[in-house]
Amino acid sequence: MDPLVKNQNLTRTGAPKNAILERAEEVADSQVSNAWKMFPYAVLFLLLAGLFSSWMYITVVFKLKALSIPVVILLLIGVLFAVSVMALLVVFIRSYLSVLKTCKTLYFQDQMFSLVLEGGKDAIWDWDMETNRVYFSPQWNDMFGYRKTGMSDNPADWLALVHPDDVADFQQSLTLHLEKRNATFHSEHRVRTVSGDYKWVLDRGHAVWDKSGKVLRIAGSTSDISNVKEVEAVLQGKTEELERANEVVKQEKVKYEALLTSIGDGMIAVNQDGQIMVMNPQAGKMLGRNVSWSLGRFFTEVVALEQNGKEEPLALGDRPMVKTLVQGVRVETTSYLFKADGTKFPAAVTSAPIFLEERLIGAIVVFRDITHEKEVDKSKTEFVSLASHQLRTPLSAIRWYSEMLNSEKLGPLNEQQKSYMTEIYDSNRHMIELVNSLLNVSRIDLGTFAIEPVPTDFREIAESCLKELFVKIQENDMHVSTSFEDNIPKINADPKLIRIIFQNLLSNAIKYTKKGGQVSLSMTRDETSLYIKVSDTGVGIPVSVQDKMFTKLFRADNARIVESEGTGLGLYIVKAVVEKGGGKIWFDSVENKGTTFYVTMPLSGMQKLAGAKDLA
Repeated sequence: MDPLVKNQNLTRTGAPKNAILERAEEVADSQVSNAWKMFPYAVLFLLLAGLFSSWMYITVVFKLKALSIPVVILLLIGVLFAVSVMALLVVFIRSYLSVLKTCKTLYFQDQMFSLVLEGGKDAIWDWDMETNRVYFSPQWNDMFGYRKTGMSDNPADWLALVHPDDVADFQQSLTLHLEKRNATFHSEHRVRTVSGDYKWVLDRGHAVWDKSGKVLRIAGSTSDISNVKEVEAVLQGKTEELERANEVVKQEKVKYEALLTSIGDGMIAVNQDGQIMVMNPQAGKMLGRNVSWSLGRFFTEVVALEQNGKEEPLALGDRPMVKTLVQGVRVETTSYLFKADGTKFPAAVTSAPIFLEERLIGAIVVFRDITHEKEVDKSKTEFVSLASHQLRTPLSAIRWYSEMLNSEKLGPLNEQQKSYMTEIYDSNRHMIELVNSLLNVSRIDLGTFAIEPVPTDFREIAESCLKELFVKIQENDMHVSTSFEDNIPKINADPKLIRIIFQNLLSNAIKYTKKGGQVSLSMTRDETSLYIKVSDTGVGIPVSVQDKMFTKLFRADNARIVESEGTGLGLYIVKAVVEKGGGKIWFDSVENKGTTFYVTMPLSGMQKLAGAKDLA
C-alpha cells in the first residue's frame, strides 16, 4: 500500500512528524501488511474445510463409501458454500482495509490540524447553533488574556467583549452571512482584553447549513491586526500630511505663477542639462517665442546672444547660462538677444545657479530689455561729446593766451601775476584733460573711435611715458625699475591707444604711491601674447570696491584722500582699449601694500577699426 505521505520524514504540511503520527502510521501499515499475507492461507483453509465438511456429511449421514450422483451433488453444494464464505471474507477484508485507511487519514489530518493551530498565530472559534455554545481555542484565550480563567462559551458574553462602536458592523456582517449565505463571514472590530484594553482583530468564518437551510454551526478564525491598524493610522496621518503639503504646494505654485506672470523681466529656468523647465510669458513675448513650444527644448535653441557686437551668436562656452551650469557661479552681463524673427534687442542678463543640498540642479536666467536705458545713455554720451567739443575751443584759447602771458612776450609779470598765471594754466590743463577723457568715453560708448594699427614699438612708448613722468618721480623720491625682454618685436597696434594704456597705468602707480615708494614696469612675451606688468607699493585697492574699478567715474575712497584730483575714467578707457585690441586686463591688490596690473596683447596685433574720430 502506498504511504499517504511520500516523504517518510515529513507530514503533509512539510513539518517533521511527531512521535504520535509515526506510531499511528506504523501500526496501520503493519496491520494492512499482515492482513494481505494471511489472505491466501485463509482461502485455502476455507476450501479444504468445505470439502472436508461435505465429505464427512456424506459418509456419516448417508454412510456412502462410493461416489454417486447424489454424493457429487452434495460435494458441489459444499464447495459452493465454501466459495460463498470465501467471498464474504474477501468483502470483509476489503471493508476492513478501507476503514483502516480512512481512520489513518482522519487521524493524520486531525494531528496536522492540531499542529497548525498550535504553531499558528490565529485563534479558532466554533459556534454550535443547536446548543448555542461557542468553543474558543487556547490561542484565542491567550490572545485576550483568558488563559487562566477560560473564555465563557456563551455567545452573548463574546458579543459583550466587542467595542460598542463596532457591535453594529459585527452583527451586520454575521447576519448577512447566515441569512444571505455570503461567501464568508468577515469583520474587523475591536475586542476587549482581560486588562480592559481593546485589540483590533479580524474574524473570518463560514457556516454550515442543513438541507432545510437551518444553520447548524459556524466556525472561523481570529487574527490580531493591531499592528496593521497602527500602520494604517500612521499611513493615514502621513496621507493627511501629504494632502496638507500638497495644498500648500498648490498655493505656492499659484502664487509663484502669478508672480512670474506679473514681473516685467523675462525669466527662464533650466535643468542641469540646459533644458527649459519654466518660462514666464514676458520671456516669450520678448523673444517672440511660444512658451509651450519652448518648454523642454534646450536654452541655446531658444535664446541666442550676440557675439561682441557682431551679427552672429555668441560662442556656446561664453554664454552666461553655460558658464553657470559648468562652473556653478552667478554671471551678469549685457548683450544683444536675438528674437525668433532675427531682430535683436539689448538686454541685461543675469544667470544664477540653483542648488539642492549642495548639488547643482539647474539655473535661472533673468533678462531685462534695456533699449530705453541704451537710448538714454546714448543721448547722454552724445550730449557729453557735444559739450566737450564746444568746451575744447574756449579751453584751447585760454591755454594759448596763458602760455603767451607766461612767456612775457606781451610784457613783464611780477611774482604775484606769475603765480596767478601758473594757477590758470594748471587749471586749464586739468580741464583739457577732463574734456579729452569725456570725449574718449563718449567715442568708446558710441563706438565711433578708430583703430589704425601700424608696427609699434611698445618699449619705446613705455619709456617715453616714463620720461613724461620724470618730474613727478623725482618730486616723490620714487624708485622706478624697468625690465624688458630683448626679443619683443614690433606689433601692429595703434600707437595713440597704446600710449593711453601706459600713461594711465604708470601715472596711477606714481600718483597713488607715497614718497620713497617703488614702481616697476616689465614686459615679457610667449608664442602668442605680450605681457605687460605694472606694480607699485602704493595705497592698494580695498577688496570691497575691486569689482568697480573698471566702471565709469568711480574712485576708491583711499585714492581720493591721497589724490583729490581725478576723473575716474582712466581705467574704464584702458579696459575698453585693451579689449577692443583683443587683449585682457586684470589686477591684484592688497590695501596699504600695493597693486599690480596685468595686460596681455596678442602678438598678431590689433584689428583695424573704422571710426569717425581718434581717441584724444
